[in-house]
Amino acid sequence: MASVTPRKTAAIRAGRSTPTRRRRPLEGPYSPDASLGAARLNGATGHADAAREIYAQLLKESPDPDLRALLTSKLPPSGESTATAGR
Repeated sequence: MASVTPRKTAAIRAGRSTPTRRRRPLEGPYSPDASLGAARLNGATGHADAAREIYAQLLKESPDPDLRALLTSKLPPSGESTATAGR
């Protein structure tokens, strides 16, 4: 398990957070689940743009119709800007 640095702990306590990003492409049978987890974490911590980026990338990569339906519900319609998506 990765340790949390004092600097990161202070940032968390102060309410500051940074978007969770994939540092490298995830591979393997659990990569969609890991990416969904990262997107949900971003959404929960106020980084909706980073979450939408991950959802959009997953939508491009996934052949699973159930996952595609979920991802489509998380993304704004193609003609709508991301600035008005949450309203």
